[in-house]
Amino acid sequence: MKRPPKTEQDNVLRFCFVALSAFSETALSPTQHKWARERAENCLWALGISEFKTERATYTAQRLENAKDTIDLRAVRLIAPAKQEG
Repeated sequence: MKRPPKTEQDNVLRFCFVALSAFSETALSPTQHKWARERAENCLWALGISEFKTERATYTAQRLENAKDTIDLRAVRLIAPAKQEG
């Protein structure tokens, strides 16, 4: 796959910041809030934006320090499947 131009990459990061900041501001648990906020701040850093203010919070760019190859599932809680009638 051909790498997209920088302008398209920046556009994707902008959309990711919007989604992650919204998730952070409406998170159901402190872990979700922390994770979403940190990733939103990583997007700002990648875009070269030092700070962004919303009505509810101020996001400050943070460099991503430790990217992992695996997903940390500590914040995930398995839910039993719903019983099907029939």
